Amino acid sequence: MKMKVFFIIIILTISTSFVSLRTIYNEVKQNKTEMEISKIESSQINTNNEVEHTNMVPSELFVEESKIKRSKLNYSYKDDLNVEADLSNFTLSLSFGQCGINDIFSIKKIELVGVENQIAIESCTDWVGPYTVKYIGTEKNTNKEIFTGGWHGSNGDVTGNATAFTKMIAIYADGKEIKKKTNGEADIISIVLKNEIKGFNINDYVIEETVTYTIYENQVDIKVQIVAIHDLEILRYYGLQTQNNIFDNEIKYLYEAGRSITKSLGMASDSGVKNSENKVISFELSGITHQFLLKAWINSDGLLSSFNYIAADKAEAFTTYYGKSYFNLINGNTLVLKAGENLVWSGGYSFKLAD
Repeated sequence: MKMKVFFIIIILTISTSFVSLRTIYNEVKQNKTEMEISKIESSQINTNNEVEHTNMVPSELFVEESKIKRSKLNYSYKDDLNVEADLSNFTLSLSFGQCGINDIFSIKKIELVGVENQIAIESCTDWVGPYTVKYIGTEKNTNKEIFTGGWHGSNGDVTGNATAFTKMIAIYADGKEIKKKTNGEADIISIVLKNEIKGFNINDYVIEETVTYTIYENQVDIKVQIVAIHDLEILRYYGLQTQNNIFDNEIKYLYEAGRSITKSLGMASDSGVKNSENKVISFELSGITHQFLLKAWINSDGLLSSFNYIAADKAEAFTTYYGKSYFNLINGNTLVLKAGENLVWSGGYSFKLAD
């Protein structure tokens, strides 16, 4: 009897140690610094402003009533905006605030709480991408081609000087603008931001982007309008991307033709060289220690959704070894915009529990 008790104690000790090690492993992955990711992103190239508020509601801002299931969102707006959706089998919490060296107002934290699992993602990198954008003018291009905007500073990573700023924030609850120190309930929360982005070869802003987040149920719809302030060339732009440190098991690339392929998130992968059979519409991420799924997609409308601005040997979506997945909207075929010209793309994220 004593011997049985002894062995049971040993087994419980080993099991507890394993759980502790797994917890430490996940914390280490979660704490991967923004410096590591942004430096690696920057290395791929070459292969305090006051925020304004506005009462203007842009057209096409809100989701059609027919798309809403009417699950109420709870919101609290102080310095950060916190939105919580209490869904049938889990709770989704989203936090938006000023992030990175540029203080761009963007996704700051994502929490998913279910009966069996709970995860939290502290953002340390972009969800809506930065740009490799060149000013077309009289200045000679002696600067290194780097990403600007988002989390990226003038050194190409998270260091140096700011390369962008948020000049306008407007937040709406069911179409009515809300101010700071407000909380309540709504069916739809919309966030409209105007950011200005510098060119890598000039100390001036060359892009004004308007980013609209529309939150309802388990979903975040995203619409981005890019307006050229000066004549410019966009050399590289991914658009929608994900931070995968908690979603670390598999990625499923889903195609317009209805098929899909699944690959490990423990290594680099892509959706296949661009062709009619490999037109990607979305990808879905899963985790090792939880049952939550994160799906990201690009809608079919808009100039960039055609993927005509990526080279023939590039994939429309890809995953890196350092824990990010991307769409690939401009990469290999330069997009030229004259001052005043604009383009729009849209997509989004959704969260659910695996069946």
